[in-house]
Amino acid sequence: MPLPEFCGVILRHGSHYLLIQRGGNAKYWPFYWWFPGGKIETGESALEAAIREIREEIGVWIHREAIIDSIEIEAKYIDGDRKNTLFLVEMWDGTPENLEPKIHKDCKWFTLDEFPSPMIPHIHGGLLALLEWKSRYVYDGKWEL
Repeated sequence: MPLPEFCGVILRHGSHYLLIQRGGNAKYWPFYWWFPGGKIETGESALEAAIREIREEIGVWIHREAIIDSIEIEAKYIDGDRKNTLFLVEMWDGTPENLEPKIHKDCKWFTLDEFPSPMIPHIHGGLLALLEWKSRYVYDGKWEL
């Protein structure tokens, strides 16, 4: 059964990536780390949703021209299939900060070698695939939740 589609933005500054930690009340993946983003609303494209979500969550503005690359992620889990789209950017306006402390526990910069645990597995795998210039990543995590 398909679950709502999600999108995220990978903010990269040099060798560092911005991650946010989901709060304990999150419906999916409580306390897991991932990139800022959220649910795609009816009538929105993944990019429109990503731009809106990061503005709401971390207070930065990205422009379509700033998108360096993107990847579509298909993740299969016991409770359903997830579709995510991640966009990579290195330029934005504003300083990232956690604007939703009731939803997100933390917001920090990490290098790839420092990525925290736990991290949403299909998001982590999607980033690594994107860095290998892939445009699609399939994660079959039926054995995990």
